[in-house]
Order: sequence, then C-alpha cells, then structure tokens
Amino acid sequence: MGLDCAVHADLKSLVSKMLPLMRIGVEERAPMGLIEFERHLSTESAQSRRKQTLVSAWTERILKMSLSRGEINFQPLFTSSDIGVRADAVVEHVIKTFLHVGDAVAERWIEMPKGILLLQSITGRSDSGAIYLYDRVRQVFFFVNFADGRDDSFTAAEFDDLVNEYDLVRFAARPGGLLAQMHFAAA
Repeated sequence: MGLDCAVHADLKSLVSKMLPLMRIGVEERAPMGLIEFERHLSTESAQSRRKQTLVSAWTERILKMSLSRGEINFQPLFTSSDIGVRADAVVEHVIKTFLHVGDAVAERWIEMPKGILLLQSITGRSDSGAIYLYDRVRQVFFFVNFADGRDDSFTAAEFDDLVNEYDLVRFAARPGGLLAQMHFAAA
C-alpha cells in the first residue's frame, strides 16, 4: 500500500510539473490560421443555415402552390374539458366523447404520442368526413381546413391521399407547433 501511495505521489508531482509545459506547447503549436479557419467555418455555417432557410421557404411556397387543396390551416375548436372530459381521462375516452358530441364515427384514427389525426364521419355516410387533429398534451381539438375545396365531405380514400400529400402525420407527431404558430400570428 505504501508503494502505491509513493507512486501516486510521484505521478501527481510529475503531472503537475508537466501540465504548464503541455499548455505552453499547445498554445505555441496553435497557429493563427487555425483560429481564423474556425471563425470562417462558423461564418460559413451561418451562411449555409441562411441558404437552407431560403431554400426551405421557396420549397414550401412551391409545395403550397402545387398541393391539390391549396394551403392548410388548423383552426382550434375547443379543449377536452369543453366537451366535459376530465384532464386525466384516457385518450380513448376523450376521442369517443368527441365523436359522440358530433354524432359521428371515426373512419380513420392515426395515433401518435403527442397527437391524434381523425377522419370523423356522420354515422352511415362514408362521404361526410372532416379531418380533426387532437393535441394530446394541450388537450385541444383542431379542425383541419384546406384553402381550396370542401373540408367536410371526405371519404376514407380521400383522407388517405391527403394524409400522404400533406404529410399530416407530422402535425400529429408535433401538434405543439400549431399553437406556437397561432400565438405568433396573433401577435
């Protein structure tokens, strides 16, 4: 045990003497060009992010123009408590209550951890579907509104097409962004 302590003390002493030398060596070997290169990379990265943002904006604009029903909009309707559901209720109960209030059935139900995408249709009328999104975290129902065309007479096949075309599952995966966009638009 005494030998280990002596070796440890010697090693500690050696490291403490070499550490200042190691620091000097690193600083002496770091050419000014490296620091300038790092600055260049950060500037280049910022320019790249700006270019990506512009490309994304143009891509989004082109997509909006070419989508079959134009731009999409999510209108907040009400919360689950507004339809008489407790905050701690299981999600199946929330959705069933929502469907009961509308005297409807769920033709389609896509469930994600943070949101649920629904095609709600009048019982017995498969061509009467409207699309809703339920934010499970904030417990808010949204009506999915399209700029061009009807919003309340979709069939299950049309719903499937729109889910693919508009990538509606991404909104069910991250519905919190919808409220952020609404607050930004209201400001």
